[in-house]
Amino acid sequence: MRIQYILIVAGCGLSLLGQGLRGPASSPPTPGSLHPQSCMIMPFTGRAARPGLFWLGESFAVGLRQSLRGSAISVLGRREMHRAFNREGIPDVPTLSHATLMSVAANVDARWLVVGRYRYQSRKLSVQADLIDLQRARLHRFQVAPQALDRLQWTQARLGWKILNYIRHRGAGRPRPFAAFWRSQPPLALPAFESYVRGLLSSSARLRLQYFRSAARLQPGYDAAIYRLGLWHFHRDQFQGALRWLPRVRPRDPHYWRAQFASGFAALALGQNLRAAEFFREIAAVLPLPEVLNDWALAASRLGQPSAEALFSRARGAAGGYAGTRQKIWANLAGYACRRNQPAQALIWLRKLAEASSSPADHSRLVHWQDLIRQLSQSPAPSGAVLQSLAPRIEQPSRQFPLRRFQQMETVMSEFAIANGRALPAAVQAARLLAQARQLRRAGALAGARREYQYVLHLPGISPAEAAQAAAGLQKMHHP
Repeated sequence: MRIQYILIVAGCGLSLLGQGLRGPASSPPTPGSLHPQSCMIMPFTGRAARPGLFWLGESFAVGLRQSLRGSAISVLGRREMHRAFNREGIPDVPTLSHATLMSVAANVDARWLVVGRYRYQSRKLSVQADLIDLQRARLHRFQVAPQALDRLQWTQARLGWKILNYIRHRGAGRPRPFAAFWRSQPPLALPAFESYVRGLLSSSARLRLQYFRSAARLQPGYDAAIYRLGLWHFHRDQFQGALRWLPRVRPRDPHYWRAQFASGFAALALGQNLRAAEFFREIAAVLPLPEVLNDWALAASRLGQPSAEALFSRARGAAGGYAGTRQKIWANLAGYACRRNQPAQALIWLRKLAEASSSPADHSRLVHWQDLIRQLSQSPAPSGAVLQSLAPRIEQPSRQFPLRRFQQMETVMSEFAIANGRALPAAVQAARLLAQARQLRRAGALAGARREYQYVLHLPGISPAEAAQAAAGLQKMHHP
């Protein structure tokens, strides 16, 4: 399954000319017919007559992510964008040639490339963007009339609306009115937005913290700033600080699930196992990733809950070929056995870990623990307390949350559900697909949710109520 991306990058004009694209045929969707499209955004280039406006270029990338959010187009973040350039060995600088930018776009399987420019002069901000269809080498240009700087969010939303409508309709069909689109954008004070963007751009950790704090103070409930504040503490193992901020990120924010996962990890690190289990239980209801199940099982193990064994079993089943996660689960199973005073079981998992270890230091430590457990088990008066004290040293919680993996897997998941449900009555198919569409939408897997809502609408024999539910689901995605 190929994943399509939009790469929104800096640059000037390209020698590509073309007219609009044809709209898609109006036919019932089939598995694989509704491919997701993702956006990879880089700053626009430009000129500003006023000093101190260097942050404007990055602000267009941030603003476009906001505008395209909830549109069934998955938006790649700054870190993912930088990784794409690093994989190519290309420096992420605004002076790259168009050929280089298009090469990077092609290598991440991009469908679209947006080349943007802005200019701020005489207290007016002008912006222009070229949307390039990389499959057909065609270009479509968008402009926004000059606006005052305090209408920056409006300008960026207007540009995002034009790009989004063109991608959806290819010049055909009725686009959503801009007034409705603009009302769906959360209002954001310019000083708070500026502080947030400056925080993203700052190379100083201290200044980043100050800028994000300022943004959160100037705009109460600014989820992006709150998330960055929590992450700042989390990356420095300041888990108390992380727990002051990360749980405040609201479900409507695209970073919600990562914030919940990091909150759970921070609670685990602080020994707040019951709180950690609650975080992971909520995530696993929507995103049953092996990393989530591993950490939930670990929290349950530390609490002595009977559910720990079943959770570890689920985690092992979900881990599949992800060797790193699988080994963390083995380590936690060894710790679980130590906590239950089961030395033979602990040795089984430690032996598997040692066999899979590629680090001499790790292998030596694992062998040392095996020797210690053998000595304890052979002692005339084996000490369960000593065995239990080994558990925290052995255990390995998962720290990384691979949401992107889930969002890419959701296409296969939804197609599998559709293909395997075809023999069922229409009402049963509709109920299953509607339930999974709601789950995928909550997880941010918008392409899969959209596909299933549309498939329900084309099922023969569904009830008016089921059709209304599917139509309402699509409406919510287009009008978040």
